[in-house]
Amino acid sequence: MPRSKSLKSHAACLRRWWRSREVMQRPVCKRVSGRKRPPRNLALKNLCEAFLLEQEQRAEDVCSLHSENLKLFCLEHQEPICLVCRDSERHAEHKFRPIDEAARGRREELDASLKPLEDRLKLFKEVQEDYERTGNHIKIQAQQVKKQIRREAKLLRELLEAEAAVRVAAVRAEQKEKCELVKKRAKDLRKRITSLSDTITKARQELRAGDVSFLRRYGAAAERVGQQPLWNDPVPPSGSHIDTAKHVGNLTFNIWSKMRDLYFDSGSKHDSPGVHSWEVKLGEGQHWMLGVEPESVKSKGLLGSQSGLWSLAFHEGTYKASTPSQPVCGPALEKRLQRIRVHLNCDAVVLRFSDPDMLIQSFRCRSTEPLFPFLGTTDT
Repeated sequence: MPRSKSLKSHAACLRRWWRSREVMQRPVCKRVSGRKRPPRNLALKNLCEAFLLEQEQRAEDVCSLHSENLKLFCLEHQEPICLVCRDSERHAEHKFRPIDEAARGRREELDASLKPLEDRLKLFKEVQEDYERTGNHIKIQAQQVKKQIRREAKLLRELLEAEAAVRVAAVRAEQKEKCELVKKRAKDLRKRITSLSDTITKARQELRAGDVSFLRRYGAAAERVGQQPLWNDPVPPSGSHIDTAKHVGNLTFNIWSKMRDLYFDSGSKHDSPGVHSWEVKLGEGQHWMLGVEPESVKSKGLLGSQSGLWSLAFHEGTYKASTPSQPVCGPALEKRLQRIRVHLNCDAVVLRFSDPDMLIQSFRCRSTEPLFPFLGTTDT
């Protein structure tokens, strides 16, 4: 209630108080007020509220018919009564209980009836907390999944860019090689064209000379024409074009093959010495860590205390992946892993952890040192 309205209400209450008395006596100090309109203040408000509450309580404890205190409870009518009501015809031959005893018994009944409701409320609150925790877990899990998607997309882009760089470099090398070959052949051909042109031009000049002059130089001209080599037919440049089919025709297949090696290693032996894979059976282990480590790392401490590892760990019901540079958010896993396949592709500098159904985690795994598998556990 607004303060102004509340104070007005209490002022009206005070006026009602004064109407029941001969003088306008103040409730607290008992002094007679010289004002017909009571002032507004919080002390008066509190006093009026206490007075009304007391009046209501007294009214509830008094019989409305006989103005006697209600001391008994009629079991037949299920209502509080006074001693006069007990002796009335309305309650003849009824059974009664003291008011405090009846109230105590019914309080116990009501309290007992509230127990299932309180249990249900407790259950609902617990489930509500589970919903809130699940909602928060979903948010965290979604963030982890999105980060993993971005990492995988980045890895794929790097794979595509690396493949494109290799292909472009091969095209440049072929372009340089074939351009140099074409230039060399064109240079040789220009020399032959110049030689033939000179021989033909000089011979044509002799042919246009007078008879005496022609006959005098005929021998030298005929000898020069006879000594001019004809050479073999020149090689046409059609075979010197870039082999487009070699560079582009199998591009998609090669990329798919590399992706298959990265994502779907089947455990078969690889021709490449830079590709390694192994499988670890976890069973019911509660605390374990596995992955690869550089040759210089000493892995004799407690699990999780080492640095310089690319690892996947399980501890206190939570999975956690980490690299030498920083820890990575735990993989978003809904099931308990029973076995893990570790796949290390040194050529593509990629380390992957997977189970038979899905990819668990992947890293860029660059190291100037040889890498070795490791496995540790604190389970006894």
